[in-house]
Amino acid sequence: MKYKVLVLGKIHQAGLNLFKNHDQFELILEEDRPKNILDLTRDVNAIIVRMTPINEELLKNSKNLKIVSRHGVGYNTVNVHELSLRNIYLTITEDVNSTAVSEHAFAMMIGFSKFLIGHDKCVRTENFKIRDQYNSFELKNKKILIIGYGRIGRKFANLCENFGMKVLIADKFIDKKSIDKKYNFSNNFENFINDADFISLHSPHEPNKPAMFSKQQFAKMRKDSVIINTSRGDLINEPDLVEALKNKTIGGACLDVFNPEPPSAKKNELLNLDNVILSPHSAAYTKEAIKKMSLSCCQNVIDYFNGNIKKDLVVNFNKIKII
Repeated sequence: MKYKVLVLGKIHQAGLNLFKNHDQFELILEEDRPKNILDLTRDVNAIIVRMTPINEELLKNSKNLKIVSRHGVGYNTVNVHELSLRNIYLTITEDVNSTAVSEHAFAMMIGFSKFLIGHDKCVRTENFKIRDQYNSFELKNKKILIIGYGRIGRKFANLCENFGMKVLIADKFIDKKSIDKKYNFSNNFENFINDADFISLHSPHEPNKPAMFSKQQFAKMRKDSVIINTSRGDLINEPDLVEALKNKTIGGACLDVFNPEPPSAKKNELLNLDNVILSPHSAAYTKEAIKKMSLSCCQNVIDYFNGNIKKDLVVNFNKIKII
């Protein structure tokens, strides 16, 4: 029997090559968010997915589907409840991108502090006198609030500490005993937001919950503070952020994620503001991380059909019947 594996979106060839050693698989390679998604998924046994939403309609249509393997660790576009009701596995990749994302967040922060994008534009337009405006500042002794202290948050904290920054940690899901005593810690991030020069988000967005940062939180931030988001676009209320940036309620923003994605130049005012640094949801997309991510998500599919699934990579492990 051949198992049909639908790959939605371009992934590194290294992962696809794994299937060459297993003749029971038939690969179907498609673009992200194809218009004929229901036709494509009707008789597949596995889906490897990047950004395409895995919703109830798709799952009702996919009678033979056994596993959805995420090309990444986030799954906010996947209907986990519906998957579990149908006893379909949802797997994520191993820790393959924590270095890439933490470095990206730090690069955004240092880029903002050194006014790199503004200086670059001015040099290209022969405005060399921009240097006399003293737009850049040092990170040493600045306070960084890190919200979410998982693998990415920990690596990011280490980078900040090495630059002489004062690290504040907030995470509602962990105990203070698990935090290094050299860091100030709270289970409630709002205890710190009025004292931080930078705030970096490394927390998942809880389903059906409001944005973590909206008008109320921006009002509590310092007028020169900067928010960094390399996690999930849903964590920030974008209209409120635009208002805060335009009114100088806060100093700036560094964003790798948006809601919705991709942002529209006609509809999203963030793309027209000077006090922001933007990237195309690419924090995890280093050459090294993409290769490891591809290998991991493809291996999850192979392991499932060979009965070797790693239970710690199954998101809905406790809600389905494990083979």
